[in-house]
Amino acid sequence: MAQPVRPEDQEALLEEALLVADACRDDPCAFFEFALVEERTQSPIVVAPHQRVMVDFLLAHPRAV
Repeated sequence: MAQPVRPEDQEALLEEALLVADACRDDPCAFFEFALVEERTQSPIVVAPHQRVMVDFLLAHPRAV
């Protein structure tokens, strides 16, 4: 069971969440890792290096198919 967040920790957690949200706006891989979980195990998604290369390529070449 999760522990309740202490009031003195709330501000630090909010600041961290805002930093993550900011990174997610600029980096699709950061967004995938933040927002998605594996369907069966509910484990967080980790973008593999070859997937990051693909995303970088698609962002650099918007007309790529």
